[in-house]
Parts: sequence; structure tokens; C-alpha cells
Amino acid sequence: MRRKMLFSLLLSVILVFALATVAFAAYCMDCGTELPGGANFCYNCGAKQSGGSSGSSSSGSATSSSRSSGLEVSMITNNGDGTVTVRWTDSAAKGPYNVHKLQKFSNNFDADLDAAIGSFICAEDTPSRTAVIDTLVPGVDYWIIVENANGDYVYEAYDAGSMPRFYEFNTDVSIQLKYRRNNAYEEVNFFSASDFNRNRSNTTYGAYIRLDYPQLARARQYRYMVSITDPSGEVIVDALGDMELSRGRSYTYWTHYSLDWYLGLLADQHGSLPVGTYTWTLYYDGMFVSSQTFRITN
Repeated sequence: MRRKMLFSLLLSVILVFALATVAFAAYCMDCGTELPGGANFCYNCGAKQSGGSSGSSSSGSATSSSRSSGLEVSMITNNGDGTVTVRWTDSAAKGPYNVHKLQKFSNNFDADLDAAIGSFICAEDTPSRTAVIDTLVPGVDYWIIVENANGDYVYEAYDAGSMPRFYEFNTDVSIQLKYRRNNAYEEVNFFSASDFNRNRSNTTYGAYIRLDYPQLARARQYRYMVSITDPSGEVIVDALGDMELSRGRSYTYWTHYSLDWYLGLLADQHGSLPVGTYTWTLYYDGMFVSSQTFRITN
């Protein structure tokens, strides 16, 4: 985060000097990626650009809106394996394209864009007019945004419906919070927002996750996804990958992952780390497996 702040400060200085010239390139004000003029979303980090044009509000979940007459989402298909295929048309042929996701809290796209942490890129520099998205959390509604190389974009609501559940076998999940300070690890029952705000530059925050499986009759392989839900209900994908489970024996899987990037994102967005209950959730092939909660206090 310190590196990001230093980079943002350096970028501001660069832009001040650039303003004194006849013309200058556009850069993302969040991560510094160079963007085409008029871009509404950063191709790299998905942040909304203050200089871009905003789309009109969608009046319903089945309505799409666009500031480009040639760009239109034609179909969003749930593939039944935890992925979604998005198809679109563009009579102006202004590729390549980027596809973003934004959590849908209401029928007002602009209000959701302003309220949320931000949109997140799902497919980048796609030459064709179709993309498979594997980072949509089951049971969560989204705005799907397709943007062309000119910065024109179209958005459409994707209503996920009910969340499918995984019934093949039972999985027990536990989460143990830890932080490291001065090269020493300490297990804790909760994180303190005030502690994080004071020590985020010299402390690593994370957790140990333990997954317990019964003895399996045959090997299984799944596409797993882990999400974290904050107290306001906003959901972020934390991990995504493939997992193979061996047959003939019970299985215990331990892993450690860092929460620094996630907690820092929340603190930067809200000015301070939000307190309340957070939920860590595991999915296999787009189906709910299990979840655990952890707390952040004052």
C-alpha cells in the first residue's frame, strides 16, 4: 500500500508537468495504467475514471444501456460449471474489448458504481465478441460491462438467481486469523480496525484455512473459488484455481493466505477499515460448499 501511495504521488507530479504541454496521455488515477482518451474504466484495475462519460441508469434487470450505438450485449449464459459466457455485438468493430463485473445492489447502475469498491476486470484485450467469466460469485447479482478500445461501453444486469449447493460429500471448514509483526506470528480471534489503521505498514494480516474431507471412493477435481463478503454485503473473489482430491483416504488441506490487499482496499475505499462480521465462502464448480465468519472490531 505504501508503494501504491508513493506511485500515486509520483503520478500526480507527472500529470502536473503534463498539463503544461499541448497534449498528454490519459492515465488511470488509481493504478497509473495508460488509457485511451475518454476511457470510462481502467483496463488494468477496473477503477472508474473521473474523466470518462457515465452511462445512463438501467431501469430493470433485463435492460442494457450503452453510450455507443454500435455496442450491445446480446446474451449472458450460465454454463452450469461456475462460469458465465458473455456475447456482444459491435457494428463499429472497435475491438479489442474488456469485460468488467460490478456487484448489483439496485436497478441503478451509476448508484451502484459510486457505492461499491469498484468494477473488476474479467477479460482483457479480447479480440472476439465473446468472453467466459469465471469470477462471478454464485447467487450474487452483477452488472456486466463491455468496453471497446475507444472507451465506449455497454452494461447489462445479470441476475444469478438462487445459489446452487454442493451435495457430493460434506466438507468442514475452519479459519484461524493470524498476524505477523516484528517477524513474530500471533493467533487472534478477531482483527482490530484501529490496530490495522495504525500498523498496516509494518504488519501482515492473514489466516490459516483448514479443509477436512471424508474418505472418497474416487478422485475428484474441481474448480474452486473463495469469496469474502464484508459487513455491507459487498463480495470480493479472494482465490480461484483447480483442486484435485485423492481417493481412498480422508483429506486435510491447510493453506495460508494474506488479507493485506483486501483489508487495504476496504480501508482506502471507506477511509477506515469497516467493523463487523465478514464471511469467507468456498465454492466448487460454482456450487456452495461451506463458509466461515470472522470479525473486525473497533
